[in-house]
Amino acid sequence: MPRLVDFLDRHPDYDVRLGTSNVIADLERQDIDVALRYGSGQWPGLKSKLLTATELFPVCSPSFMKGARALRIPADLRPRTLLRIASDDWPRWLAAAGLAERSAEGPQFSDIGLLTQAAVAGQGIALGQSVIVADDLAAGRLIEPFRLRIPCGMAYYLVALPEAFRRAPVVAFERWLRHELQRSLSPG
Repeated sequence: MPRLVDFLDRHPDYDVRLGTSNVIADLERQDIDVALRYGSGQWPGLKSKLLTATELFPVCSPSFMKGARALRIPADLRPRTLLRIASDDWPRWLAAAGLAERSAEGPQFSDIGLLTQAAVAGQGIALGQSVIVADDLAAGRLIEPFRLRIPCGMAYYLVALPEAFRRAPVVAFERWLRHELQRSLSPG
């Protein structure tokens, strides 16, 4: 969201309205030009363009890396609070780390934004999505304690009615969004 002002500055004549919802919007009936969706890329009657796949990996406040109880190896997660969302992928990550016996219990959040805020606040270790936590990692608000990442299995898509992708505002937004994603996800 903080970067959207750049798009608005470049295109002051575009009417931009933002909204969030866990309910899939009917783009035609709600007069929506373009949407960002997370999923498989298949939505009937719509054209979807892959923006980015995402990976999952533990993230936490830098405070978890200090002192005698610092996180050094995945087994150090055993006594720690794991923060979760409804589509809990902790069991998959723990199995990949050789910790299948570790239960993935902990507070559950309604969406990934709240989960990320809780991790930044030091409330536990979250399984972050690369796209969502990139800015927090770059700013040092979160750290990635281990170098084990697993594929998410879903991705982020730009979605619209097929004819909308020919409209100048949608073309400009897509170009800007891809540039911002590349900036955000590029190392260094």
